[in-house]
Amino acid sequence: FILNLCWPELSFEEQMRKTWMTESVLCSAPVESGPVRAACERTCGKRYLLPQIELLSNCVIAALGAKARDRMRALGIESFIPAVAAAPPGCNLKEAKSSWKAIADEIHRRNAACHASLE
Repeated sequence: FILNLCWPELSFEEQMRKTWMTESVLCSAPVESGPVRAACERTCGKRYLLPQIELLSNCVIAALGAKARDRMRALGIESFIPAVAAAPPGCNLKEAKSSWKAIADEIHRRNAACHASLE
């Protein structure tokens, strides 16, 4: 759904070529979807997530879910769109679709600006 908002005219394969997905910690939690120690979040975030974000700094970056949003902020990353998680229970919240639309709106805004600068 989110990819179709961002690139409705493209096939799934083409959409995925324009998408980079990663975890906000990139280190295993002791229990799936369970808590991760703050020290682990900081260390793994600095070592793995931050370098990825720096490489993608010109891209639209979204954090899906409160954990991802909070981890991005804790790393000092300010330029991202906080959005509702794409998985349950977050995806069932009434504000989910509007938060995902904000991602697509930013992609469309940047594409329009890019095309305008080429004209």
